[in-house]
Amino acid sequence: MGTMDLPDFTPAAGTQTVEWTARRTRLKIGSEYVPVYRLETTVLGHVVSIEVSTLGEIMRIRLPENITAIIDELNRP
Repeated sequence: MGTMDLPDFTPAAGTQTVEWTARRTRLKIGSEYVPVYRLETTVLGHVVSIEVSTLGEIMRIRLPENITAIIDELNRP
C-alpha cells in the first residue's frame, strides 16, 4: 500500500497563516462576461482560487489536482 505525500502536521510545524489576495476580473457566462472577484490563497503549498460574483454568489472554485467546481450556467452556450 502506498503512502500519501502530506505535509508535517505535528505541533512543531507551527500554524499556517492563510492570507487571501483579491482582484476584480471578468468571467464568461454563456456569451457574456460578468464582473467577479477572484480570491486566491495558498494552503499547504497548494493554490486555492474562488471566483465570487459582485452579488456574493460563488461562481467557481479551483482546488489542487485540477479539481474545479462551477455553477451550471458557466457550461451553457
